[in-house]
Amino acid sequence: MSIKRERIAEGIYKRVDTKGILTYYISYKDQFGKLIWEKVGKKSDGITPQYSKQLRSERIIQIKHGETIKPKIERPVTFDEIANDFIENSKLSYKDKRGSEQRYEDHIKPYIGHKALDTISKQDIEVIVKAMLSRGLTPGTVDRSRQTISAMFNLAKYNEKCKYNPASLDRNDTVSIMRRNKRNINNNRERFLTREEAKLLLDHLEKRSYRTYLMALIALLTGARAGEILSIQFKDIDYTHGFITLPETKNGTSRKINMVETIQKYLLAMPQGKPNDYIFQTEFKTKLLDVPDLFSRVANKLFNVGLDVADSKHRVVFHTLRHTFASWLAIDGVPIYTIKDLMGHKDITQTMRYAKLSPDIGTNAVRNLEKKLF
Repeated sequence: MSIKRERIAEGIYKRVDTKGILTYYISYKDQFGKLIWEKVGKKSDGITPQYSKQLRSERIIQIKHGETIKPKIERPVTFDEIANDFIENSKLSYKDKRGSEQRYEDHIKPYIGHKALDTISKQDIEVIVKAMLSRGLTPGTVDRSRQTISAMFNLAKYNEKCKYNPASLDRNDTVSIMRRNKRNINNNRERFLTREEAKLLLDHLEKRSYRTYLMALIALLTGARAGEILSIQFKDIDYTHGFITLPETKNGTSRKINMVETIQKYLLAMPQGKPNDYIFQTEFKTKLLDVPDLFSRVANKLFNVGLDVADSKHRVVFHTLRHTFASWLAIDGVPIYTIKDLMGHKDITQTMRYAKLSPDIGTNAVRNLEKKLF
């Protein structure tokens, strides 16, 4: 029994064979009024109804003007193409050279690699999230895959290959699987360095790389994030008043950090560039995109031996320095709202995790009352 084509729009048809393969066709009349059927292609190859409609319009225009040369039709861009663009891009950065490629091959490609970009919806991304969770993967691992998809779409948007990112999280979204999975992540770092460990780390870095040492020193003494440090330009440094302006923060606003004497000394020892030059540059004088691998190698050797790679709570990474900065402040009894301001937190709930490290001020106050009474 033959399988008939099903009309889905004027002159646009689809046909699903016994193996479930969907193929699109178009129909139109030639200059003699004869009905022409043309196979456009399979959905698995990225062919969509929109592409079929475009091809049919081109054919009709061609016939109307008596053209005999087939017009060149732009083939739909598949997700696999933009994923490969992103993977090649990521190989130029200092870290995660294989991470995005591995996540794509293992968790993403089987589901949407063959699809045209304009056919991928949020529901398609949620299918991937569900499948990963059903295999027992942690919420953090699952969300990293979602973030990888989102980053791939963002690069495609930058390259003008698409206009929509279905893997991004909407602020107003409270019910989707992507959002619920995000809320289930508990990546709060518990590990912070002791003063002795911090000195050991800095000693090893200073012997190997002045640049990496200075990055770590700034993070440890200001609490600045890696991305914020890498965005500092010479014009952001105010030696007169002793502060650095962070132009690009996680909250989307600039903020100032105190430039202690040690940091100022090391910054002044650097070759001073032009105002718009970044203080940390590549060999091509462009902005450094990530902390050099050296930091990870030293931290792994000193602190991460035997720890699982996925153990984000206890592994020492560059962000541990920011966590250490806040933890030391709390241990020294600095008020939690002061820590909030120094960390650049938007919400006090982000800072409250450090409250457990603060001295028990209430207990000390009661004991002082006791001493005065007796």
